[in-house]
Amino acid sequence: MNRIKQMRLARGLSLDDLAQEMGRLVTKQALSKYENGLSNPSPTVARRIADVLGVKTIHLWSPPSVLIEFAGYRSRSKLGKKEQQKIEALVGKILEERCRLQERLGINDSFEWMDTIPAVQNLDEAESAAMKMRDNWNLGTDAISVLTSVLEHRLVHVMEFETGKEFDGISAVGKNESGNVLAAAVTTKKSISGDRQRMNLAHELGHIVLKPKTGIDAEAAAFRFAGAFLLPAETLRKEIGERRTNLQLMELFALKKKFGISLQAILRRLCDLEIIPSTTFRAWMIDLGKRG
Repeated sequence: MNRIKQMRLARGLSLDDLAQEMGRLVTKQALSKYENGLSNPSPTVARRIADVLGVKTIHLWSPPSVLIEFAGYRSRSKLGKKEQQKIEALVGKILEERCRLQERLGINDSFEWMDTIPAVQNLDEAESAAMKMRDNWNLGTDAISVLTSVLEHRLVHVMEFETGKEFDGISAVGKNESGNVLAAAVTTKKSISGDRQRMNLAHELGHIVLKPKTGIDAEAAAFRFAGAFLLPAETLRKEIGERRTNLQLMELFALKKKFGISLQAILRRLCDLEIIPSTTFRAWMIDLGKRG
């Protein structure tokens, strides 16, 4: 993507918006030609573009130092093209900046853990992949108190955006020219509850590490991964038992407080692990819906 276009989209500006911000120094048609490499702006125009976009003029022409690859995009089909482009440009811009900062500070980490997860052929293997990730990161099987810290420590940068209701999250990796991963990013919406944010971030981590075989629902696999990563089966069974047909609301609230995920996600987890039957799961979901 052309640098001017990337920075413009990251600011959420249309060509006409940019022209207006520049005081109509040039037309939107001229800006389009700059973005498509059909002509070059004069030094005066280039400086004005850079001022409006909040960057140095040299950044308009410098090639990207990091190749950004997007790994997962929930609800993408429901988003408009303009919103998609804005989110992708913004994530790419921020992740590239983070990579440059890492380089200057001499911070680096091996991303070999991304290659230790084999391609998953079913949802049970997505569960196993989550436990493999916990082993790779030496997390044990206890609750993760601060997920953001765990991710940032591994150079998986957490980003929050205020976007439309159709957006849940996006994940990306930044690579150098040799194809080596320098950093990754997982994002979530800012104005949602903390338990939903945790699930979103773990879900996006799943999109980064999972490689579903053809025919496997990538969203279902990532959700299963997220549930297992935040609430391991072994720990859940110790907390609630191997088989249950009846549950108390206070039991669910205790699990929610300890593991930081929603009641609905806990119930889904109990059903996936066959700790509760599907009939109990459905009854609880109806009840929670009535409770609002």
